[in-house]
Amino acid sequence: MVIGVPLAGCGAKEHANDPRPASSTQITMGISSKKVGLSPTRVGVIPPGRLRQARQQGVKQNTPLLVWITVANLTNTDSHIEIDGPKQATSPLVVGNGTASFKAFLPTGDYLISAADIPGAIAARLNIGPDRTSSDNVLGLP
Repeated sequence: MVIGVPLAGCGAKEHANDPRPASSTQITMGISSKKVGLSPTRVGVIPPGRLRQARQQGVKQNTPLLVWITVANLTNTDSHIEIDGPKQATSPLVVGNGTASFKAFLPTGDYLISAADIPGAIAARLNIGPDRTSSDNVLGLP
């Protein structure tokens, strides 16, 4: 004779309701022989009129921001992108007349972004602000 024993629910009874990490942001770059172009040049900055609303929606501050960078190298010279600021990073090789993408976790601060192997290209400035919008309610994230 088999006696069935009902099992109480599986897993933990309590779950931490931690806020989700900040949403990532995307930056595009163009490298010419004269300069490094960057758009946008400021991220992690919420306009003053929307700051209160954003804080109510779970804004996290001063956490490193995941920045996806897409680069178009418009020169014939292969180069690396160098990020210099509160955190330093270097991209994989971006071939001449080619494109590349890479990511970096950048904390709040001011950065100088340059094409390491193209000395005549004037570096671009990037500002990472302290405001991080939560990724709650963003579709497609795990």
